[in-house]
Amino acid sequence: MTRAITVKKPQKKTVITQADEGMAEELRETCLRIKQIDAEADVEELQQRYEAASALHELLGGARQQYGERVNQRIAVELSWSEEKLRLYVRVVEVYNEAAIQSMVAEKKKHESDFCWSHVVLLAGVADGRVRNRLRTQALSKSVSSPTKGCRGGRSSRRRAGDAN
Repeated sequence: MTRAITVKKPQKKTVITQADEGMAEELRETCLRIKQIDAEADVEELQQRYEAASALHELLGGARQQYGERVNQRIAVELSWSEEKLRLYVRVVEVYNEAAIQSMVAEKKKHESDFCWSHVVLLAGVADGRVRNRLRTQALSKSVSSPTKGCRGGRSSRRRAGDAN
């Protein structure tokens, strides 16, 4: 029994036909697993970036006292980041605590949304807390794309909010 998929490309649409119904189930299962792996990677990235932002916030707090205001520039050079990226990361920690990030991670998993770090960075920039919370709820409950188009597609292919150098 040969399991083959033929892909035909008409003008605007790709049509997939299959010789064996069992293949469709195998494809669905594989795609579901890929989706789960992708979602777990996004969650891990969100947690890791917040951890980096927290460490940066702590470092800057102590370093400013010892080295003065130019410490941002020195740290940016050391990390090969822009000073803007430093400010964005610090702003996230000033707006959200770890419990809030964990809550976002849980909501992201619950709704299987495309919510990612660039959403967190953009939301942290919203001054009005009520508006920020409403936007956060919207972004977590829907597949809302970030204006930076950087949630999916990898670091090398797109620039992300808070990840621009």
